[in-house]
Amino acid sequence: MDFWEKRLEDYLAEYTMPYGAEHNLNRVFRVLKLSAAWPDFVKLLEKSREELMETEVPGPSGKRGPSVLPASLPGDAWPLWLYGADRTFAYEAHMKEAAAQKEAAGIHPYSLQYLYSILLLEDSAVLWDKAGIPREIRHDSFEDFGYKLLECRKMYGIDGTFVDWFRRFYTVSRFKLGRLQFELVHASEYDELKEPVEINGTMITPDMTLINVHIPSCGHMPYESVADAYDKAVEFFDGLRLEGTDPQPPVFVCHSWLLWPDQEDFLPRKCNVLPFMRDYTIVDKWPDQGSNLWRAFYVKYTGDPAMLPRNGSFQRAWAEYLENGGECGAALGLMVWNKKA
Repeated sequence: MDFWEKRLEDYLAEYTMPYGAEHNLNRVFRVLKLSAAWPDFVKLLEKSREELMETEVPGPSGKRGPSVLPASLPGDAWPLWLYGADRTFAYEAHMKEAAAQKEAAGIHPYSLQYLYSILLLEDSAVLWDKAGIPREIRHDSFEDFGYKLLECRKMYGIDGTFVDWFRRFYTVSRFKLGRLQFELVHASEYDELKEPVEINGTMITPDMTLINVHIPSCGHMPYESVADAYDKAVEFFDGLRLEGTDPQPPVFVCHSWLLWPDQEDFLPRKCNVLPFMRDYTIVDKWPDQGSNLWRAFYVKYTGDPAMLPRNGSFQRAWAEYLENGGECGAALGLMVWNKKA
């Protein structure tokens, strides 16, 4: 067993691939190794490993050492690496390079992108350990590689990935804490927050650090699990704050199709999305012609609601809403979190 075979085996062993992809991933990997694309693919992996090892993270003390990040970035209450601003690792460009090997490899580009991604996880794990992040949080965060594989299979019938989503996992700046994923962002990254906004008596200013929320596609999300995740995030990020800095109110930001306000009017009253939505004050919303509906239906929306599957109350509610002339989109919401009793 060579170096890369061992890496694939370790990934399959640690994450157990509950989606039954072990056999297929091993088969695709063997095809890749026997193809004309393999030498260039290995060069790409080695180049990526070198870039990852140049990513600067602090040690477990939380003290920031020499950094490749611009010193002028605001938000020094946390080490700058947490913002995912490091571009030493050109992940998105390398994903495209991996996909471009499709002809020489005789493999679908989505599968090539996935193999490229998971074969680098061990190098990323080194950075997580260096930053002092508990192993269980790393493991839970890396499970998103399985969620994305399942999304690709549901959409296209291919074990792979069609999104360039993983950068912040490699650079130790996106974390799954309970049911949700979180990362730090500057308020000024959002056009809607370049001027102060008041939310429930708290003034959100452009220089503030917010906790960005993502909802991974890993099943139901009862509100108890959502509230628990927010509590975990507040505790986690406060524990990484640089010594001697003043705390700020924990403010969460979420940009998602799951915050689309019209859902209040048509989703079943017991739907878990509704209590999730109600925590947020909507700052802005944007119609999107259905570009996010694949996340609910796992088909590309053509504008014809009749072609949408209706398996379960959530899909049925959305399909009927669209049939009745409803529009779809995404919204930006803010929330000042107060721990629930």
